[in-house]
Amino acid sequence: MSGVVHPIKKEDAPNAIETFPLFPTHVSVIKNNNKETKKELAFLTGGKYRANTGNQTSEDTYVLNNAEVSGLRHWIEKAVGNYFADTYRPKNEVSLKITQSWVNKTTAEGFHHKHSHPNSLVSGVYYFQGNEDDKIFFERGGSYKITIPSEDHTPFNSESWWLSARQGTLILFPSDLVHWVNPVKGKTRYSLSFNTFPIGILGDNQALTELKL
Repeated sequence: MSGVVHPIKKEDAPNAIETFPLFPTHVSVIKNNNKETKKELAFLTGGKYRANTGNQTSEDTYVLNNAEVSGLRHWIEKAVGNYFADTYRPKNEVSLKITQSWVNKTTAEGFHHKHSHPNSLVSGVYYFQGNEDDKIFFERGGSYKITIPSEDHTPFNSESWWLSARQGTLILFPSDLVHWVNPVKGKTRYSLSFNTFPIGILGDNQALTELKL
């Protein structure tokens, strides 16, 4: 049929094809090899909670400011620092500061609604108690008006993607990336979420965009 573009067979494809993943979203998965002590776990799980959509959130919204989890905070700060340096490669003296941090408690059949994190640059979730098959889902940004079902899902053709959320795993991602948790199966799942904000010199003096924080 005239005007129809057919897929190129692999054997007929040009020898030199380059694919450029322009402006990819940096999501890091880091394994913590140091298990929390019983005292740390008791502190993280034993606080007071308030109702959230589908699950519960700790009343303490600055959990990582407590001395009881100073070791965990130090490890997270190092991971955040590496993520920021690798992603942004800042020219000026600027770093990320952990702002709010809170514990999520999701019982069996509970879930976490779709959301993102305003007033934050990089957010993270650390899973310190849960199930082997726990997952976190992320959604592609933007508006797509054409739907083409895919036989094989890849980061290029998928509108959402999930990552394993096993115990001892820290996941870092841009704060405006929409994410959620489907209904949990098995035992109660606990996770520690946090936000960050840049401090130091942002922007450029000569471009009249400088901001010192």
